[in-house]
Amino acid sequence: MGKVGQSLICEADARPTKTVATPPVWAKGSHATVSSGEKRVQRVDSAGSIARADRFLADCVRATLRGSDCPPWSQELDGAQAEVISRIDFHGIALLLAGSMPDSLPRVLQESILEQARLQALWEISHGQRVAQLVEALHARGFEPLLMKGTAIAYSCYDDPAMRRRGDTDIVLAGAERDNARRCLRALGFRPRGHHFGLQEAWVVDAQGGFTHEVDVHWAMSSSTTLAAALAQNGFETRTIALPRLSANARSLGLVDNILMICINRQAHNMLGYHIEGERVFDSERLIWAVDLDLMCARLDASDWSLLSDISHRSGAAGTVLAGLLFARDRLGTGIPDRCIDSLSAETAEGPVSRYLAQQSNFQRFRQDFAAAPDWGIRRGLVLRQVFPERDVLEDRFPDKRHWPNVALYTWRLLQSASALLRFGRNG
Repeated sequence: MGKVGQSLICEADARPTKTVATPPVWAKGSHATVSSGEKRVQRVDSAGSIARADRFLADCVRATLRGSDCPPWSQELDGAQAEVISRIDFHGIALLLAGSMPDSLPRVLQESILEQARLQALWEISHGQRVAQLVEALHARGFEPLLMKGTAIAYSCYDDPAMRRRGDTDIVLAGAERDNARRCLRALGFRPRGHHFGLQEAWVVDAQGGFTHEVDVHWAMSSSTTLAAALAQNGFETRTIALPRLSANARSLGLVDNILMICINRQAHNMLGYHIEGERVFDSERLIWAVDLDLMCARLDASDWSLLSDISHRSGAAGTVLAGLLFARDRLGTGIPDRCIDSLSAETAEGPVSRYLAQQSNFQRFRQDFAAAPDWGIRRGLVLRQVFPERDVLEDRFPDKRHWPNVALYTWRLLQSASALLRFGRNG
């Protein structure tokens, strides 16, 4: 653990004994769900306040990454302290800012940042231990687990892995014998969460301190068969890197492949949304993703940039990758070679990945995934997932019916789907 995380924990230990704060929701294995530690912050309604808060926070993050002083607190934000606290939580940047806060920052913000950062550091200790244990157990059974996205980037690019806030770890077990892998997970105390119909399974395990850790096991590079088929052409398995700070046998996707995955993940969240304070939010501009891209891009050489352009075009994701890189450059001043931008901009037609991520219709995405499925077993899983989605998916879709029992909610959903199919048939 880095010096900032260690000092926060030591400071907390030195304080008078008090009840330990309940771990925030994001630390309990929930996808992209955020809270603010001990206190919940009211959601923001003012778009102007959010924009001002985001500009200030982006400037602070940029200064932190470049080793310069954060900008002083602006008086125009005096009436938006709750918004700033909420946005720090949303962006996942508390620990990143904890060691560089300007003295002019209001005390309530400083205290909130330090509390969020302390919980983030504690979570990382517990989560890293569980993930390392799982990786070594899978390796001992002959598997070759590959980490991707958040945890992979945390242990390859961040000075302190705890600075990369996340709610879970993504592990790729492409081509693995599934039942054997599941037995390994269960032997370590993991239990499945939700249905396991497709190319991705969620597993959770309880740990000390009230934390519940989640691992998403991927049987392919994406839970979408359309995206998985496109990404499989890139030869990612030939560019893996070691993660010795996590465990002896931990490996992850290479930097170029993780850049591609972060850009895809960013756009997917904008399409599918994710939970914040019990609400589904569609937003692709979390600063922690910009930090990921900034840190990875800083490590690329000329051949890496050329490779990024090549695999982006090959998988039909050039537009998606370009959007992610320009987002990082706009927010943090990330250095992107002009030749890479020119190459990514030259995609003459929207590729399969970018086209899929731009698709607004759930049914059309299902049709594409069904057609791209490699066998009928996968197709069966897609159908089951479509017919019997998780309850939280239904609650998001029909928020006025959240109080309904499962039978009524699923029946209503089937009736709505049948109606949509009839309309689709009439319209051709």
